Amino acid sequence: MKLGGNIELEGFDNLEPAQLVVIKKIVGSSAKKIAEEIAKFDNLLITLKENEKDKATLTGKITINGNDHEAEASDKNLFFALNMILNELTTKIKQ
Repeated sequence: MKLGGNIELEGFDNLEPAQLVVIKKIVGSSAKKIAEEIAKFDNLLITLKENEKDKATLTGKITINGNDHEAEASDKNLFFALNMILNELTTKIKQ
């Protein structure tokens, strides 16, 4: 599912609508912050690999000037895992 021209979410189709709204807002605001404060990016892809009651596993990839930066995180809480991914990607971009 596309959130904009350069932001994509994969594997989130089976989530409850309320969860999806929060995830879209978190990803959208993080992407805006990255674009404004760090660097314009070509593409941001967040993939939900697993979402079981005991663990959510996410991967993230951001492409800036043709260079890919990737991150992966797992947590019992989907939102914590998403936050870990976005923070790790932000840290990698700043290096």
